[in-house]
Amino acid sequence: MKSFKLGIMAVASMFALNSFAQVEKAPSKKEAKLKMEKREMKTPEQKAEHQTLRLNEKLALSEDQKAKVYEINLNVNNKNQVIHENKEMTQEFKKEALKGNNESRDYLIRELLTDGQKTKLDAMQEKKETKKAEHGHDHSDPNHKH
Repeated sequence: MKSFKLGIMAVASMFALNSFAQVEKAPSKKEAKLKMEKREMKTPEQKAEHQTLRLNEKLALSEDQKAKVYEINLNVNNKNQVIHENKEMTQEFKKEALKGNNESRDYLIRELLTDGQKTKLDAMQEKKETKKAEHGHDHSDPNHKH
């Protein structure tokens, strides 16, 4: 009977430690806000440079493609910054406007790519969507709240 009680206590303590560890891993709202503010501190030029470099690493863009992709990214990032700074727009309207801008970016960049690069891009985007779904970041859910 004593070993049974010890077994129950051991299992209970494992559950308690496991749930405590999971709670500790989750970033606080304050940490998430700081991360978002840090991301937003980048200029549209810095964001465009980062986005272009990242695509170049994954897709081996030509010099001409890099220049055009940078211009597309810069144009979209400038538009997105205006949207973010607009205090009169509702959050829902901002979200839709940003989504439209990003879809336009994807379309314009895709037009510049070779078939092989498009295939790689599709694989990258599919991997990203899978990762988001696994971590509960499915933004296509209309009931999803930020």
